Amino acid sequence: MTGRHGSPAETLGGLLTAGRRQRFVGRVAELDLFRAALDADEPGFRVLFVHGPGGVGKSTLLDEYAAVAGDAGFCVVRVDGRDVPGTPGRAGCCCWGTRRARR
Repeated sequence: MTGRHGSPAETLGGLLTAGRRQRFVGRVAELDLFRAALDADEPGFRVLFVHGPGGVGKSTLLDEYAAVAGDAGFCVVRVDGRDVPGTPGRAGCCCWGTRRARR
């Protein structure tokens, strides 16, 4: 369902996403690092490990990373680590080819 003008931002989901992004504050260094990696031909890392105690905003930061990557034209794929086998070969299959997924 869209609003009068039919833009995605006028859908309920679009409005909620826009509101969450407007309220996202801080984490400037983390976002700068992530944006630089998206812009680089070869980022300085292969894995960006997000960790910390519960309640510090890890999921919110990952949501913002997904939005930034989507805005940059990347195809965003969410993988829950609880659903991936713990062996390197199996975990890697979830991410293979994502660097080439840029639109």
